[in-house]
Amino acid sequence: MDKKATNKQCFLFLSITFLFTWLCWLGLLTSGLDPADPESSRHPAMLLWPLGQFGPFIAVLVLAAAGLRTGGVKNRLLSCRWRPTFRFPAWYLTLLLPVLWICPAWFYASWSLTAEGAGEAPNLASALPALLSATVFAFGEEAGWRGFLLPRLLGYRNRLVSSVMIGMVWFVWHLPILYLTSYETPLRFAVFLAGYAPTLVLWSILLTWVFERTGRNIWMPVLLHGAFTATYNLAAPYLAGEGTAPSLLSLVSALLLAGTVVLCDKPFWTNPVPAERQRFTDGAERATI
Repeated sequence: MDKKATNKQCFLFLSITFLFTWLCWLGLLTSGLDPADPESSRHPAMLLWPLGQFGPFIAVLVLAAAGLRTGGVKNRLLSCRWRPTFRFPAWYLTLLLPVLWICPAWFYASWSLTAEGAGEAPNLASALPALLSATVFAFGEEAGWRGFLLPRLLGYRNRLVSSVMIGMVWFVWHLPILYLTSYETPLRFAVFLAGYAPTLVLWSILLTWVFERTGRNIWMPVLLHGAFTATYNLAAPYLAGEGTAPSLLSLVSALLLAGTVVLCDKPFWTNPVPAERQRFTDGAERATI
């Protein structure tokens, strides 16, 4: 696939992704509902929140349907594997990281409630449903960011530049929902964004490394993305009174992880992607869409 056709696919993908997601989230914004209000959570319009998170996957489906209709898409759209390939060491690191993320958040939440006498501490088992639901929504994003967009960027850029680009797009894509769920004063919101933007860029770097080092298996970045989201959601309510603490903690954690990955695997980030890795149709395990 030539560069012009690839750029066109990326443009269409991002246009559909932003249109679908922002229509959902801006619709929630105009409804006047407060996601932090328990009463608002029962309103049917709140379904727009989780629905918007599937924007990247919806965009891939739309492009697949359009290609089948016109015969214009000859290559499969997702360049990823769906079955585990355990020969990659990064598999085991990725399986361990969700545990390392979830447990400290649970301990912090338990300690906070016990110390303040605010009620019964959360059960550790409550972290599992949080992880499962976050992983489902993570798939709606990662199928697009890593499964579709990343392989196309890698055709003409190295992995580090591609990861930073996706991280910046990822941040802008989140803006409507961040406005709905973050701090009420403009200054606090600005400080929050200042920490959140580099956090997503650093996480994009880490997710790219996981995706590539596990043989482009889509479930590994999905699992790690879900663990990060679940941990943040579990700890954030107990850090809410501490201003920018959640975003700063996330930034420091992402900086340590991504920095370690970059420093310990320099050739991976700077060397060109091998030509055989740039094709979207190689391998029997490729997606059918």
